[in-house]
Amino acid sequence: VKSLSKSEVEKNDKQNRNWNWKDKKWDFAKQRCKANPGYLLMDGLCMALHMVYHTNSFQECILETTSRGGDADTTGAIAGQIAGAIYGNKQIEELNWKDYVDKWTINK
Repeated sequence: VKSLSKSEVEKNDKQNRNWNWKDKKWDFAKQRCKANPGYLLMDGLCMALHMVYHTNSFQECILETTSRGGDADTTGAIAGQIAGAIYGNKQIEELNWKDYVDKWTINK
């Protein structure tokens, strides 16, 4: 957790313990997350921080995060909470996503 909070590689193990979410080229640990990136808590949080750090709006953050695959609903939820706190309710309301979600859930 300390390495994640500092955005650094843990124990010089870049292949399996790279928490440097500020690095533009950061990606999940290939061996640990081969099939399902984001399923582990540290990976999901690292991905969320990475996407918030490297995007410029709430919408861009959510779309980029959820388009990466893996456990996209979890990483999107984490990133959305952080991005929402940064960009504020106004950016969220301007998207009108709630209207689309409401229509989708009502028609199910």
